[in-house]
Amino acid sequence: MSSTRAPDEADPLAALSGVQRQELIRLVMSIAKHMRHALRLATSTPQPSSDKRLSTRLYRLAMRSFDGWRDEVLVRISAVLQVPVPKDVDDKREVTPHEDPFLHVHFPPFATTLTHLEKREVIVESLLLLLLSLKSYDARSRVLLLHVVSSLALPLDSLLDIEAKTAKTLLETVQMTAEAESAKRVEASRSSNRWKIGLASVAGAALIGVTGGLAAPVVAAGIGSLMGGVGLGAVAGYLGVVAGSSTIIGALFGAYGGRMGGQMMQRYAKEVEDFKFIPVDGSSESRLRVGVAITGWVVDGEAEVVDPWRSVGGGLEAYALRWELDALTELGVSLSEILTSTAMSWVKLELAKITLSAALYSVIWPLAMLQTARVIDNPFSIAKHRADKAGLVLADAIINKAQGNRPITLVGYSLGARVVYSCLRSLAERGAYGMVENVVLMGAPVPATVAEWRELRSVVAGRVVNVYSKQDYVLAFLYRTSSVQLGVGGLQEIQLEGVENVDEGKLVSGHLMYRHAVGRILKGLLVGDMVLAEVEKGEITLKDLVEQEERAADRTIKMVENDKEMETKNDTSNESQKEVSLLDYEASEPVKTMHFETLHTDHRNGPSKNRLQTQHPLDSDVGELQQLEMRPDQQHGLSKNLLQMKQPLDLDVGDLQQLEARPYTPVSEPDPEVKDLESGEHKAIPEEDRERNMDAVLSRVEAKLAAMRMKRGGANR
Repeated sequence: MSSTRAPDEADPLAALSGVQRQELIRLVMSIAKHMRHALRLATSTPQPSSDKRLSTRLYRLAMRSFDGWRDEVLVRISAVLQVPVPKDVDDKREVTPHEDPFLHVHFPPFATTLTHLEKREVIVESLLLLLLSLKSYDARSRVLLLHVVSSLALPLDSLLDIEAKTAKTLLETVQMTAEAESAKRVEASRSSNRWKIGLASVAGAALIGVTGGLAAPVVAAGIGSLMGGVGLGAVAGYLGVVAGSSTIIGALFGAYGGRMGGQMMQRYAKEVEDFKFIPVDGSSESRLRVGVAITGWVVDGEAEVVDPWRSVGGGLEAYALRWELDALTELGVSLSEILTSTAMSWVKLELAKITLSAALYSVIWPLAMLQTARVIDNPFSIAKHRADKAGLVLADAIINKAQGNRPITLVGYSLGARVVYSCLRSLAERGAYGMVENVVLMGAPVPATVAEWRELRSVVAGRVVNVYSKQDYVLAFLYRTSSVQLGVGGLQEIQLEGVENVDEGKLVSGHLMYRHAVGRILKGLLVGDMVLAEVEKGEITLKDLVEQEERAADRTIKMVENDKEMETKNDTSNESQKEVSLLDYEASEPVKTMHFETLHTDHRNGPSKNRLQTQHPLDSDVGELQQLEMRPDQQHGLSKNLLQMKQPLDLDVGDLQQLEARPYTPVSEPDPEVKDLESGEHKAIPEEDRERNMDAVLSRVEAKLAAMRMKRGGANR
C-alpha cells in the first residue's frame, strides 16, 4: 500500500511548500517565545524585594529547563521540515477573535498564513507525534499545541479527538504486540527450556515493557496499521524511535511509575498511611493527559473521595486521590454536624453584620463560633499537617512517573487544595518542570503571599487558577490561628502575573458548598475536560442544596423575629409590672401610716407620730389621686389599687411594726431566672431549643467522634 500513497499522504509535512514549512516553524517559535516571556514575568521579582535571592534561583532554574525543552522541540521539527530554525521572530498576535472564546482568551492565536490550508488538522496530528517522539508528552508541548490549534482557527475538540485516537492506537499496539510475543515465547518453550515465561505472566506484564526491544519491527508495523485505521497512518512515521519500542510507550502511560512511586512513598509512610489513586470512571479509556482530583474532607465514607469528581473526564484520564481517610472523616463529620445545625444558623446572622476581613484580623468572632474551636480546631490542624505530607508524596509520584510521561492537571478544594499547594512547592524546590499542565485551587487554606505563589506558577506550564470566596467564614475561622497577616488564598485574589482569580462568592456561600459546586465551577475553567452530563446532575443537586439553605435561613430569620417580638412583649410587661409595684409601694404605705395616725392619736405621743410622718410622707392630695386613678392600665388593675388607697385601713401596732420591718425591694432587682444563671444553677434546655444551643451541638459531635475512634481502634486490633 505504501507504493500507492500520494506524496502528501506519505509525508503530509513534506507536501507543504517551502514557504509554508518556514511559516510553520516560525509559528512554533513565536509561540515558544511568548511562553518564555510569560514564564519570565511569573518567576522574576521586581526590585527591591526581600526574596530576591530565592526568586533569582527559581528564575534561573525555570528558564534553563524551558530553554532546553524549546531547543529540543525546534530541532526535531526543523529536521522533519528540512528548514533551518530562525534566529528570531516577532510574536505578533492575531487581532481577529477566535471562534472558540476559551482558546482566544487563554491561548491567544498568532498571525499566520497557514489558516488558509484545508488540511490543518494534519499539521496538528503531525506536530503531536513529533512531540511524542521526544519520548514524553511534556506539559509545555501540550500548551504549545493549544496555541497552534488556536492560531490555525481550529476548534478545541479537534485536538481532543486527535489526542484520544493517538492514545488508543498506542495502547492497542502495545497490547497486540504483547499478545503476539507471548504466543511466540510459549511456542518456543514447548521445544526448549530456553524460555520459562508462562503465557499469563507475559501477558500480564505487557504494559510494563516485557516486549521492549524484542519486537520493534512488529510494534512499528502495528502502529502504522492501527493509525491507518483511525486516519493517522500517514503521520505514524513521525513517532521515530517511539514507534519501535513498547517500553517507551509503556512509560508514556505510566507502566513503570506505580512501582517507583510505591517505593518512594515509604519515605513518608509513618506520617502518611493512606495514599492511593482511584479511577473516577473505571470504564474510561486511557488518554494522553491525566487529571488528579483531591477531596478536602469526607463525611460519607470512601465513596466521597470519588463522588465530587464524577464530572471530571472528557479529555483527561481522571483519578481521585485517596489520602488520610480517617483524618478527613473526622474533619468532615465535625464541620458537617456543626455547620448544618440550627445553632450555626444564628451565628451566620451575627456574621452577616461584620466583614470577614475584620473577623480574620481581630477578635470579634461571635461567642458561639469561638465555642466550636474545641471540636473543629484539632481535626483541622491534624488534617492540615497530613495534607502537607501527602503533597510531598504526590510530588514523588509525579517525578517518578506514577502516571507516566503525560501532562497532569491537579484540582482540589479545601485541604485537597492544600495537598496540591504542597506538591507544587516540592516540585519547584526539586526543579521538576514540564510535568504539570493546569492547576485549580478552590477554597485553599494556604498563604496568599506572592513569593510562594510564584513558586507554584513556575512549575505549571498552563493555567493556575485560584477560586476564592469572600463569604467563606468557615475558612476564615479555621485559618485564624495561622499566619493571617500573610492572607488566605481561598479568601482573596493573588496579585501575581499568570495567576487567574475567580470569585465564586455568589455560588459558594460557605465552605461546605465547594464539595457540591466543583462541577459548576470547573465547567468554565477546564473546558473540554468535563463530562457535561455529570455536570448537569451536579447542578440539580446544587440547586436543591441552595434552596434548602435559603429555606433554613428564612426559618432562622423568622425565629429571630419571633424572639424579638416576644422579648419586646416581655420587656413591656416587666416594665409595667415594675411600675405598678413601685406605685403600690410609694402610695399605699403612706396611706396606711396616715390613717394610723388619725385613729391612734390619743394612744401615742407626738414624737412618735412626727417620726412616722417623716419616714412615710405622702405628698398627694385627693385630686392627684384621682388623676392617677384615671390612667389607663387595665392589665395590671392600677385603678383598683388606687381606689383601695382611699379606703381606711384597720391596722394595729403589730401590723405597723411588720410594715416598717419589711425590706425595700429595688426596681433593678434581677429576675429569679437571671439569679439562677449567675449562681451557676442552669436550667435544663428544652428539647425544642436544644439544637439552638451550641454547647449541646458540640457535645453531640464530640460523642460521635469518640464513637468513631473507638470503632476504628477496635477494627485495627
